[in-house]
Amino acid sequence: MNARSAKNLMEQQVDLVRPVLELRTGMSQHLIQQVLPHLDPAGQEVVREVIEYLDEETDIEENLPYFLDVALGEIRRTLAPKAYDGGFAGSGGCRPGDGDSFVSYRQLTPEEEVLREAMQPIGVLMGAARRALYHAEAVRQSIRLLGME
Repeated sequence: MNARSAKNLMEQQVDLVRPVLELRTGMSQHLIQQVLPHLDPAGQEVVREVIEYLDEETDIEENLPYFLDVALGEIRRTLAPKAYDGGFAGSGGCRPGDGDSFVSYRQLTPEEEVLREAMQPIGVLMGAARRALYHAEAVRQSIRLLGME
């Protein structure tokens, strides 16, 4: 890579922020349509707070990944007790007692499938936000270390 093709820090940061802005645009609607209808009332209240945060805060700041993780936690909490049924999940058809665990997965309902699929865009946005925030913090720390403040 030659010096002309290397991106400066600002260009790198913009490249990290752009996907966050793009993904964040429809996240409130995603949560309203794909997540809220499938949660219990307590979970709905928590996710409404996440939606409120997304609608009110437009900056990319440290709380964004936290709030997205809260929404993911509510989805996991809803799916976790329903994802296991207590059957046998072994390797290659072994019988219980052959050292394999006794756990199986039951078929998810269509509503649970929607919730499971709804997790992916939330996780992608959370990862993009973390990368943008980590890069910005690394730049801040580097400037401080170099005495360029």
